Amino acid sequence: MISSILSQFRPRHLAMLGFCLLALVYYFLFRYDAYGIEEGAARALLINWSIVQQIANPIAFFGTPDLRAILFVPLNFHWAGSLAAAKVLTMLFLFATALMIYPWSVKRDGEETAMIATSLLLISPLCLMQADAVGSGIYLLFGFIAIHWFHNKLREIDHTVPGFYFLLLLMVALVVSIHPIGLAAPIALIIAWWRIKHHCNQRLILIGVALTTMVMVWIRWGWSGLDTPSAIPAVLSQIWLGSPLIHAPHLWVGYLLAALLLTALAMIPIWRRLDLMSGTLLLAGLIGLYHPDHAWALMVCALLYFLGTPALIRFNHYIGGKGIMGQRGLVMAGVMVIAILCMQSGKLMTHIRTDQIKSPSDALIALAAQDANNHNAPFLAASQWPGRTMLACRRDVVPLPPANDDPKKFSKNIKSLTHIIFNPSIKKNRALAQNMAALVESWETVAINSAGALAKRRITRTQPSHGAVKN
Repeated sequence: MISSILSQFRPRHLAMLGFCLLALVYYFLFRYDAYGIEEGAARALLINWSIVQQIANPIAFFGTPDLRAILFVPLNFHWAGSLAAAKVLTMLFLFATALMIYPWSVKRDGEETAMIATSLLLISPLCLMQADAVGSGIYLLFGFIAIHWFHNKLREIDHTVPGFYFLLLLMVALVVSIHPIGLAAPIALIIAWWRIKHHCNQRLILIGVALTTMVMVWIRWGWSGLDTPSAIPAVLSQIWLGSPLIHAPHLWVGYLLAALLLTALAMIPIWRRLDLMSGTLLLAGLIGLYHPDHAWALMVCALLYFLGTPALIRFNHYIGGKGIMGQRGLVMAGVMVIAILCMQSGKLMTHIRTDQIKSPSDALIALAAQDANNHNAPFLAASQWPGRTMLACRRDVVPLPPANDDPKKFSKNIKSLTHIIFNPSIKKNRALAQNMAALVESWETVAINSAGALAKRRITRTQPSHGAVKN
């Protein structure tokens, strides 16, 4: 009887069970306060909530949100205002991406590579961090593999203007709107279709992809809402070590990851086997070098696992002997070390939720949120991170005011503000910092840390005149 029951199970059933268990782990490790969300995701969520709940707020002044706002529309049906629902939706997009990227890896390098690479990707602390932050990296990776799938479908279709064509353009617009590394997708698409000869849709796709990319770049020029970039080794180390809130920077881990990636690219004849997906990941890794953040690190993580695993298997086969340990001993040891390191880092990330650890910028926002809780006092903040600040404060927040050479005019322009949160050390805010320094009589600096400063308007008390009569 047991054998007959077991015979009904297929590998896909075990995979679904694994996804359910992993979802429980993710759900337990998520933080459930209003902090840790990416600025771009916060703006996309706020625009949805303001529409569905018909609430007038200054979200229109934050600039054009990225197209993640479209993917967040299902949350409006029942979960408007819930950050937990947004995190679960992002987690589901991560799992869907894994299910889509697995067949690509099987076709490219075989089932063994696909199983190892996909599993290591899902247990990476970086994936947990991105899901918890409703991060752009997960949606970029989803868009890349969706573009690869639509590309293959269009190659098989000879109809004029097939339906997949518009879905392809929508995915191109999505990834370009989210992050500059999204430009890797249209560049790889144009190169791939330029090489395809005598296809009825070649010119249509080349023109459509180029126009869509130019329009989205024009709309999102500057890509406001991106995380502040960090040093490349520090960002790479977080692939295995997790959030910098729980450990000091270990730059040697970042250098090790970079060396492993370069070794994998050198060992694999990648330029001979460069399909659309691998080419997109490679271009995204190169483009993101000028803005290394968690989204870029996730692209590098996928590139390392899906292109580095077959290189490790081939190297083990080349130097190994007979038997399973000779053929796969090095692979098994590498997988075990990475898995243990990732799971240990994930376990430490529980302290972020239990101890309510905040990043320096979130700490400044939390101080402003304490004043915002007093609804009897006026509150209008201007923030370098207006989306995140509005989520935490639940009061009106506007972007930073422009600097002005005339101190009196600048003081008049900000007379309605009560709080200003910004980083005075970065180049674009230096003029604003000079304007604020001239207003020490009416403004005071409440807090300063590595992320910036929180300035608050001084409370002026009206003094009674000498001729006042006391009752």
